[in-house]
Amino acid sequence: NEPGNSKLAQQFLPTIIELCTTALYPAIRENFALDIRENYYKLVHNLLINNWRYFFKGNVLTTL
Repeated sequence: NEPGNSKLAQQFLPTIIELCTTALYPAIRENFALDIRENYYKLVHNLLINNWRYFFKGNVLTTL
């Protein structure tokens, strides 16, 4: 069972993505602290890697 596949995670995923794009990204875009930016991008990377099926609902292989 993949970490991003729990029902609870799927319920909160749209809210987490919205928070990342509307609140966190504008705040770190103006912040020059490398460690903050690095951790933000790690968070986004983990969201995408663990929840890619949220963005690609169908079978990816059938689209190739």
